[in-house]
Amino acid sequence: MDLVAGSVYGSHLLGHSPSPDVKGDRNVVSGYLELAVPLVSSDMGIPLVESLDLQLALRYEDYSDVGSVTNPKAAMA
Repeated sequence: MDLVAGSVYGSHLLGHSPSPDVKGDRNVVSGYLELAVPLVSSDMGIPLVESLDLQLALRYEDYSDVGSVTNPKAAMA
């Protein structure tokens, strides 16, 4: 039952929450950029370091209904 509008949505299915049919659409534009850079390799002969890599990434998403979001990422291995 919709207490605001006074509508009743009945269901004959046990354990099913009755609700009206809904419809929607969304458009999403997204982009992803990643950069992986080797900083140290085993050929360099640095003591106690076999390799060191840097990873930088950026993801951008623009949703037609809720706005946009940008997510950066930085990592070293």
